[in-house]
Amino acid sequence: MKNRLLNALVAILLTISATLVIWQGSFSFGDFKPAVEQTLVFFSISLLIFLLTVTLGFMLFRILMKIWMDRRDG
Repeated sequence: MKNRLLNALVAILLTISATLVIWQGSFSFGDFKPAVEQTLVFFSISLLIFLLTVTLGFMLFRILMKIWMDRRDG
């Protein structure tokens, strides 16, 4: 039961992270040129979202591989 809850939580967080990455990529500034501070904030947020997505993806992959190995071994 605990593993299923963890798997569901990781899958939900990965989905949210992927949605945020796609949403952030759709930003259009048009003629607006952001200040250096704003650029750094956007870069920091992008980096944080990317690292969260990679971490959650790795966790989900590891969990799925562990489940696959357990089922294969019986």
